[in-house]
Amino acid sequence: MLITALESIFSLGRDQITHTVARHSSLLISNTKEEFQNNYSKIKKLYNQRSNFIHGSNDKINLPEEDIDFTEELVRRAIIFWINLGGDKQQLFNYFNRLGYSE
Repeated sequence: MLITALESIFSLGRDQITHTVARHSSLLISNTKEEFQNNYSKIKKLYNQRSNFIHGSNDKINLPEEDIDFTEELVRRAIIFWINLGGDKQQLFNYFNRLGYSE
């Protein structure tokens, strides 16, 4: 459900959802390009686990507590950031698309 929350906040359409969620989430929490790359990979992995479960490839998700804590904190920060920006998804999407780091 946490990854679905990130998808709801950061994605506007059906194209490149995994990339968009991972990129925008990583930009929110990263201070350096190296941090961004690490967070991008981690979030992409978490998103793929969620997708495999939702679409039937796996019948359960077994995450370490640290991944759950990481994702909870990420969702909390994303919601607060989005609210402070005015709660406009297009504005949020445009904001993160203008930022630097790339995977």
